[in-house]
Amino acid sequence: MIKINFDGGCQPNPGGTASIGVVIEKDGVLIKKISAVLGEGEGMSNNVAEYVAAKKALEFLIENNLNDEPIAMCGDSQLVIQQMKGAWEIKKGMYVEIAHRTKALSGHFKQLSWSWIPSEQNVLADILS
Repeated sequence: MIKINFDGGCQPNPGGTASIGVVIEKDGVLIKKISAVLGEGEGMSNNVAEYVAAKKALEFLIENNLNDEPIAMCGDSQLVIQQMKGAWEIKKGMYVEIAHRTKALSGHFKQLSWSWIPSEQNVLADILS
């Protein structure tokens, strides 16, 4: 089982400096941490950062041939989780393009679940972002 915690943020939101954090564990063992600044200014927002974090995690799994494993994607963004689960529509905003790309990547996985977790359970990904 692979568990991914992802987070993203932008200060100030929108238009500030956006960054991401991702923690990937396989069977309880840390296999990858991702921490990056995406940029700043126009086009940056909390939602963009959250989606980029999820996308980067999925890309890592595909690049490392881990897409046949059961995957649990965990994040504290209701928007990302509900949209990726199909419960909410992807409507409008700066994040729309990256949301559609993330949704397309999720089709590469046989057993992929999306779960919302409270921020207190997403501390390491938050720190990395």
